[in-house]
This record gives sequence, structure tokens and C-alpha cells, in this order.
Amino acid sequence: GGTGPQAAWVLARLGAKVLLALEDRHEAMLSQIPPGVFVGSEGKLTRAEDIEGHGPHVPEVFIFEYTAGHPIGDLTPNRSSRVIIRFMVHGLQQDGEFERVSRDVAPTAAAGLLSGFNDETPQRLDSSIDAAFGMAEDWRHAGLGVIHLESADGYSSPAALEKVLNAAAGKVTSLGMSHSELLALYPDAHQPMQAMHALAKRLRLERVCVHADTWVLIHLR
Repeated sequence: GGTGPQAAWVLARLGAKVLLALEDRHEAMLSQIPPGVFVGSEGKLTRAEDIEGHGPHVPEVFIFEYTAGHPIGDLTPNRSSRVIIRFMVHGLQQDGEFERVSRDVAPTAAAGLLSGFNDETPQRLDSSIDAAFGMAEDWRHAGLGVIHLESADGYSSPAALEKVLNAAAGKVTSLGMSHSELLALYPDAHQPMQAMHALAKRLRLERVCVHADTWVLIHLR
């Protein structure tokens, strides 16, 4: 999935050490964070399970996943996907502790991940772009060699996505998206690789990753 918590869950299951941006630190949220995932606290890495819950309770996001060939009641879907239900626009995690600690650990980190701009309000998009890509620049200057942007869909407008991509040029080294998201950017591309090459050139990327139902394609510079 394309969100920070989803990526943290997968990486933690693979044994990686993960620092997660987490603004919502209510006990209900903390209870969902996988063991071994770290958050910033008082300027240092702290396991999420060691954080005492506080702050208001933010409405949950419910994700209903289904798998091709497995029945759901009387229906058997022919492709795997999910339905996401949100009760509010959450926007990016405004986590000052993450920004502080991530800058400190950037020189020894393996990679940085940016995501979630599709869930940002039009009113906050500009300020969120400035903050996130400013932080990414600091990561790169500190020596972090891989910074990945997960594009995602569901932006408030095509112009909002264009604004994010324009800001990402030269700030990130890697970009990921679904095949449908790639086609939304390059509807006239006859082959995915052509569109991926154009995107890599436009944003000065070292890697573009595209996933579809039955294939994954990676373009390396």
C-alpha cells in the first residue's frame, strides 16, 4: 500500500528497522502499530509500544480487502483489490518529532519514503509540499541515497497531482505507482516503458516502479 503505516507494517515484518511519522498518538492508533516500528519521541527513536497514548481520537480509516477467487458472500471477485472508507480528510502526518529524528538518522538510513499527498486538502497542499520536500532535501544533503515517492491516486484534481510531481523533481530518486495511475499521466503511451522513461527523465529519477494486477515493471536509469 501507499501510506506510511502500510509501508511500515510490511518493512517491519521483513525485519527492517522503521521510523514512522505519526501525528495521531491516541492509544487506539498506537495499538495498531506493528511491534518493532519506531516513532520519534524527545529527539530519539522510541518503539511505538513504549509510547503512552495521548491526544484526541481521530476517526479510523477502514480498509476492506478482497482476493481474487475467494468468495465474499454470494460473490467471487475476479481480481484482488480493496475498498477504503474514510470519515475525514487526514492529510499528511504533521509530526515534528519525526522530522527532527529523521534528519538525525538520515546519514545511516537505507531509504526514505514520502506518501499521502493524495489525502491532503487543497488548502494545505502547498505548505505540505514545501515541508515534505524540504525535509527530503535535508535527507539527501545528509547522505541518504534513496528517497521514494509513492504517487497514489484520489487527488482533489489533476492539477494537485501535477503540483506534487513538479515539486518532486530533483528531490526524490524513486517513484512508485499503479498502472492505472501511470496511464492517467500518459494516456497516449502505447507501452508502459515509454511512459516510465518519460517520467524518469522529467523528474530526474533513478528508478520508476509500476505495478499492475499481473506484472510489476521497474525502469532504472
